[in-house]
Amino acid sequence: MIVWIQFLSSFWMTAIIWFVQIVHYPLFKYVSYDNRLAYQKQHMYLISWIVMPAMIIELSSLLLLGKKLSFSLQWIILITCLLVIWLSTFLLQVPYHQQLLQNPQDKVIIKLIQSNWIRTIIWTVKTVLILIWFI
Repeated sequence: MIVWIQFLSSFWMTAIIWFVQIVHYPLFKYVSYDNRLAYQKQHMYLISWIVMPAMIIELSSLLLLGKKLSFSLQWIILITCLLVIWLSTFLLQVPYHQQLLQNPQDKVIIKLIQSNWIRTIIWTVKTVLILIWFI
């Protein structure tokens, strides 16, 4: 059961991150400069309701899976993937979102899009690995 919770939460985040990467973040550039601050505030508020519960479930289920798998090499790879995702989130994407609240210029949006490929690729790899190894 815990494997399924881990897979579904990882799959959910992979689907969300691809949508954000391909559709949502690029659309920031088409919002008028005068409306970007309001758009950014709404983005941060609304996306939190979608991603925060899933990220917490993903982390919790992965920690429980570690106990079940006796912290195997497979688990170490998965937890490393998640650690990189969280580090990218809090060291890159969150600061770029904060910059957009101060200075909503295209160059910040471009940095956000470019740096978000880290999470997009790693979440995809993590989800595929769970599928291959456990499902």
